[in-house]
Amino acid sequence: MAFFKPFFETTPMKEAADQLNELKNKIAGKEKELLELCGRDSRSDLTEKIKNLIQFGINLNAKDDGGRNALHLLCRSYSSPKLSDAIKLLIENKIDVKAKDNDGQNAIHYLCRYHSSQNLIEAIQILIQSGIDAKATTNDGSNALHYLCRYNSNPNVLDAIGILTELGLDLMTNDNSGWNALYYLQNKDKKKMKIWFDRNALLGQGGYGQVLKGKFGGREVAVKRVELRNVDKREEDAMMKLDHRNIVKLLHFEKDNDFMYYALELCVASLDQLFLELNNPQKYDGPMPRQIEVFSQLAKGLAYIHSERFIHRDIKPSNILIMTSPFKNQEIIIKWADFGLAKSVNEKGLHSWTGVRGTRTWYAPEVLKKLLNGEKAEKEREKAKEEEFWGTVKSDVFVLGLVFGYLFLKGEHLYGSNETEIHNNIIGKKLVKMKKIDGELRKYYEDNLLSKMLEDDPQKRITSKQVVEQLNSINKMFTEKEEELRQLCKHDSSSGLIEKINDLIQLGIDVNAKDDDGWNALHYLNALHYLCENNSNSNLIDAIRLFIQLGIPVVSDGRDARSILRENYRIKNKEEILKLLDEAVRV
Repeated sequence: MAFFKPFFETTPMKEAADQLNELKNKIAGKEKELLELCGRDSRSDLTEKIKNLIQFGINLNAKDDGGRNALHLLCRSYSSPKLSDAIKLLIENKIDVKAKDNDGQNAIHYLCRYHSSQNLIEAIQILIQSGIDAKATTNDGSNALHYLCRYNSNPNVLDAIGILTELGLDLMTNDNSGWNALYYLQNKDKKKMKIWFDRNALLGQGGYGQVLKGKFGGREVAVKRVELRNVDKREEDAMMKLDHRNIVKLLHFEKDNDFMYYALELCVASLDQLFLELNNPQKYDGPMPRQIEVFSQLAKGLAYIHSERFIHRDIKPSNILIMTSPFKNQEIIIKWADFGLAKSVNEKGLHSWTGVRGTRTWYAPEVLKKLLNGEKAEKEREKAKEEEFWGTVKSDVFVLGLVFGYLFLKGEHLYGSNETEIHNNIIGKKLVKMKKIDGELRKYYEDNLLSKMLEDDPQKRITSKQVVEQLNSINKMFTEKEEELRQLCKHDSSSGLIEKINDLIQLGIDVNAKDDDGWNALHYLNALHYLCENNSNSNLIDAIRLFIQLGIPVVSDGRDARSILRENYRIKNKEEILKLLDEAVRV
């Protein structure tokens, strides 16, 4: 390379490189311009503007932070009669018609959900003729028919339903919430539907009102009952606009002379209930996803909130809920809740506050300093009915880092044990409990993620989108460690087998993770053909006992660890191990 250096640094080559970078930046700018153009409903000549941008040689498949390309945004935002021409133009220039966004939605989902102008039918037909997968489902199990029947008020909606059903979509197919398109269609007029609740089944209460167990549309729900004078329009707006699998879904709301009633997805517990005392009847001791999955679900939900130009502002364990889905093998889903403090942000990602809000131990330093040092001035602003912009979407990221630490420490706050200590340590940048996190685990999270989320300077703090990306990277590493566990059980014969297994488990890997053939670590451990002759019998049974304690099933996907063990003729204490496995199956 040293030989070529003078050549590359000659003036003509340097100028060419600079020009190339300038051109690259210009094209990236034009790609962003295309996304912005397709994301707003302009009445000007849309197709001419798109043609002008295409001439720059831009990548038509460029996406925004939500994974949406120009076609997605066009189908979501445009009601102009020129929509069909614009769709044709993008398709003619090789935009990926089948592309999905981060939530699994393709262009026909957007069209059926948001588009209610007269050219809906033509637009649907163009997409179908272009090869879009009209039967595709989103991450929440919704297809185009669900969206059409649930959201669309187009006068031609029945014609659109006819087109989709002719393609093979079924009105009776359920989404992940357990509702089908026919149900949505029949109940389009929500005024006909009624929320029922049990006054004696109290799930929670606070200054906002009460949350009671109830039913809506034949489904068990949580009913939030709020006096009309206390109704928070912010929360209502946020719940209506935000639609993501990691956000508690608002199913319906109605009111009488005194109260507003919100029917919400019913969850089984909040995150703080994980760490209550064993004898506390409110303690949640049910199943949970592995830690990295909990983190990922929270980060994805928060990134979505921010992408929709909202800020949560009241992040704390009690506002994070645990839901058991009855429609996907009892899948555990972590959900953001309580948007009473949610606020839309301005174009710089800032939000304004008047008055002290939120919970004082769950604040970013820039917000905490304002609260502690400026409450007097705050009261003066309230009198003058003024607002000051303070805090950004990055403030949510800091508090999400606190929640991650809370989970690592099994219910303890990273910055201390009481409000005063926590305040002093957050402002003083003293992460007093970081070292209480297991050393091996901290190695993977502290530098890669936690320190970046808990950065004191919000300008240097990572975004919620970057948190998602970092977690994806950590999860990839965990996947490699899960394979290491399988291989360890498959081959290792040393006396340190238990210690090695424990070291891997401490990282929070999924001990139930399977390889491509469906074999988990317990199956490998019992396939002792792979182990050396000098493997100690006590070592083996202790390892099996450890896995059983961690909940690895003896029988999984039709494979029975006992059958595998019986085929191994090298195990002297085979009967003792089989007895252990039999007991595990009976339990």
